[in-house]
Amino acid sequence: MAQQYGAGSIAIPTLDNIRETLQAEIQTKAEQKAPGSIEGQKRYAKQYKISIHQWSYSRLLDQVASKAAQQGLVIETVKQPWRQNPQERAKAVAIAAYEARQTVVP
Repeated sequence: MAQQYGAGSIAIPTLDNIRETLQAEIQTKAEQKAPGSIEGQKRYAKQYKISIHQWSYSRLLDQVASKAAQQGLVIETVKQPWRQNPQERAKAVAIAAYEARQTVVP
């Protein structure tokens, strides 16, 4: 996809404090799905954790890096700012990578 859009790099978020961020996100979703039901929130949180832990982020990054190297693309890692939805987080990562690149160039 990066090659299709003519990108020169791929921005990957570093996952500092991912456990805390993920726990807060899961708790918020559980409260929305089962308001007022502690047991319902626990069940939802458990199922959600199972569904998102079926893949390895490090293996995904290894695969992305391997394909990027084959295509001559640079991988940039930046801290992921907190945003409400995945689209906003992705946009923030891309902007952060761009801004970091601008501060390095003389």
